[in-house]
Order: sequence, then C-alpha cells, then structure tokens
Amino acid sequence: MLKKENRIKTRREMEEIKREGYFLPGKRMGLLVGKAQEEGVKFGLIVSKKVSKKAVERNRGRRLAAGAILANKDKWREGWRLVFLAKRSFIDLKEAEAVKEIRELMEKVGEKNCVKNN
Repeated sequence: MLKKENRIKTRREMEEIKREGYFLPGKRMGLLVGKAQEEGVKFGLIVSKKVSKKAVERNRGRRLAAGAILANKDKWREGWRLVFLAKRSFIDLKEAEAVKEIRELMEKVGEKNCVKNN
C-alpha cells in the first residue's frame, strides 16, 4: 500500500495531470506523467471497469500495480506525479512481470529526466 502522502487521491488532480502532462504507452500499462507543485513523488492507479467487470480482478490489478510501484519507488526523482493506467492484460500478470512492466515504463520516462540514474 502506498503511503497517503505519496498518493494522488482526487479525480480532479488526475484530470489535471491528464490535461497538463503527457502519456506514455506500455505493453500492458500506460503512464500519465505530470509535474508536482510540492516536494516528493505522487502515484495514482486507475483500473477501470473496461479492464474487468469483476471488482475482485480490478482490486488484484491495483494491488499488483501498487506492489510493483513500491518495489521501484526510490528510483523516481522528486517533484513528479505519475498515474498508472492498467490495460486488460495487466491483471493476468505475475508479480515479477508487473515489476518488469513498471521498469520498462521507467526506461521510457527516464528520457524525460524523472528517473534517477543509479
């Protein structure tokens, strides 16, 4: 579970990121990237009903994404807001595959200077 101060909570904030930021597509997940007004990194997760009608499967997708984000949380630079958008194929992944998918998105975003070069 992501800490409260690291979560994007409101729909309005997610819409603002969608409007002012940019979108990076991945194989099983998309990523909306926007600048933050405050210190730190904030994350949001969207697993819509288009992904699965079953809440159990959507919640599994959220837990899977949150775990993969936590595994890579320290690699993001300060001052960014990131919204992860799950696709249908994401909810069927194993944990290691989900972490790999997040890392692939991080490589794409790394060119935009919001990933640390460690």
